[in-house]
Amino acid sequence: MYEKRLSELEEWVWSVWNNRDITPVEFQKIEEELENIYKGTNDHKCLWILSEMYTVKSIWAKKKITELSRKGFEQESTHGGFHDSFSTSQGGALADFKKRNHYKLIKYYKSYNHENPTYYYSRRILIMNLIENYRFEEAVQEIKEAYKVAGDRAYLLDFLKGDVLYQSGKHNEAIKLWEDTVEANKNNYYCYFKYADQLATYGKYDEALRIYRKSFDMQKRPRRIDSLETMVQLYEIKGNKEMMLNTLNEIIDVYRDDYSIIDGEAGEFYRHRDEILAELKV
Repeated sequence: MYEKRLSELEEWVWSVWNNRDITPVEFQKIEEELENIYKGTNDHKCLWILSEMYTVKSIWAKKKITELSRKGFEQESTHGGFHDSFSTSQGGALADFKKRNHYKLIKYYKSYNHENPTYYYSRRILIMNLIENYRFEEAVQEIKEAYKVAGDRAYLLDFLKGDVLYQSGKHNEAIKLWEDTVEANKNNYYCYFKYADQLATYGKYDEALRIYRKSFDMQKRPRRIDSLETMVQLYEIKGNKEMMLNTLNEIIDVYRDDYSIIDGEAGEFYRHRDEILAELKV
């Protein structure tokens, strides 16, 4: 019976995700409920839902930091601390290497993977953090090891291998590898999505938009909206508000037609659409 309750709580977390913060009373009540269920069942899903609740709190804490810091530097533009807080809350670039250095996370996952050598997902996290810190030789070795346990997810490692090539200046080799990977997985919409991600990462926005569209159109219902969400971002970068609006409407349609959701999780996209509509009317 408790499984049904966990499913309800999971749906609840998703419903509030980008729409509102969890109140202190709600949080305490549900935290106690999850802890009690966990004590009686040892079901790891309790820990996962609780961690997601804390993630929601952190999302809304960042929104508050953004609000306060913007208000602050609009009042006193020379106060660098406000700009630092704003940049941090937006996931922006950090000036100091010590703040960008993932050495603790890398150390943890090297140890974790040694103890759990067949777990692919943790290997992928390790590789991504090595690449982000330009530790390419280690990343290449970890990619070789990860191929041994990746199974049908090996194509995802091709994209990481291409990252190392691209960031090492071997642009043509990287793109050729990604193109070959897509050709070998041409019925896999997610492979196209990851290829589009690579193109977008390296500033090839027009081509990325084309591949994101292909990735989305390949899906069967219920469809994921990741491609469309990223397309909205790229259209914003390009200053194309009309295509932003069209794509936001498409996302709203997917929530309605594929998931029967007209509010809750979809609320963020309604708000974004209304903002664009207001701007277009000015």
